Amino acid sequence: LLYLYLNENQLSTLPSSFGSMSNLNYLLLNDNKLTFLPESMGSMVSLETLSLQNNQIITLPTGLETLASLIVFNINNNMLESLPASLGSMGNLRQLMVADNQLTTFPANLCDIFPLQIFQISNNSICSFHIPMCYWEFYDSWSSNQNCDSCEPHQLEIESYCADTSHYNILQRFIDNNPNSRWGPK
Repeated sequence: LLYLYLNENQLSTLPSSFGSMSNLNYLLLNDNKLTFLPESMGSMVSLETLSLQNNQIITLPTGLETLASLIVFNINNNMLESLPASLGSMGNLRQLMVADNQLTTFPANLCDIFPLQIFQISNNSICSFHIPMCYWEFYDSWSSNQNCDSCEPHQLEIESYCADTSHYNILQRFIDNNPNSRWGPK
């Protein structure tokens, strides 16, 4: 079996032995009711396309880094709050679609697989203070589509930017200790 299309089947769980299909290349489980995936998914070493769009998946199983053949990973429109750092070791990954989830951060080691042909991340809650440096070139295209209500507790907002309060305090002390310093344009 190389192709398995199980879209729109109202599936809520997969059997723990599901990953034993190690020769499977394409697995589409879109538009179901899955909330988790079995740990055995990491045994599907021939998998090139994994599409889990429009489910209710909260977390991804450990062992995904063993999916070395994976090229397309679509997990748009789920309930993910984080992504495993192991995604950064998937060297063949070319398309990563994680839009419309509840992500607040991104693992920095995902920079190891950039640039991607397709990178969808809109409609999450990844705010500027959680973006690894490699993402800044993409940031303008998706920053307006993030649900960022405020800065983190140890930050303060200055002109729509979240600044670390310790940096602000250092700068303020410097200004206070140097009242004759000139700031701003001449």
